[in-house]
Amino acid sequence: VRSPFARLWSLFRETWSSPKGHLLPGGFPSFVEHSLKSLLVGGFFERSWMSITAGSWNSTLFNLHELQHIAPAMRRPPGSGQGLSDADPLIFSMEDVPGSLHRLSEALCAKPFRHCSPLPPFPGRHGDRAATAAAAAAAGSPAGGKKAGKEDAFRHLPEQLVKAVHEAYRHDFEALEFARSSVAEHAAAAASSK
Repeated sequence: VRSPFARLWSLFRETWSSPKGHLLPGGFPSFVEHSLKSLLVGGFFERSWMSITAGSWNSTLFNLHELQHIAPAMRRPPGSGQGLSDADPLIFSMEDVPGSLHRLSEALCAKPFRHCSPLPPFPGRHGDRAATAAAAAAAGSPAGGKKAGKEDAFRHLPEQLVKAVHEAYRHDFEALEFARSSVAEHAAAAASSK
């Protein structure tokens, strides 16, 4: 799971704004507002993005691939049957690639898998990009920042738009919080067993 703010900013900055930015005056806030409307109209909050092949959104503004990039990763809260088990889902957080790899390695080594070989290296430099995005988010600036933190990113967005993003992606935010809390719980358990 990747922060919805990071996904929205990534699509806007890296793919969308250059060829289509002229279609929506208002920059990033207008992009976010129209993205949410298109995702809603396209059914991306009710169905898996992989099952959607066409829709009634404005395809001049967003093509299917673009909406799939920013669609919610989670349609239900963590622990509701989307992980390895209902009780303890494994959430891979792009904001914490090393921690996620560690949790994945431990889960694969445990029953029923018992696959305890080292995992191959994570492809590319996604961990670095995720850390940079998290730092930028903490600073409230999509362009960069000095400290990592919660997705109080994009403080320059109108408050009602930030609330709309949090509501639309509530299960993604719950999954990211679950991943953060499971890292803290794991570290506490490891410290107490020494």
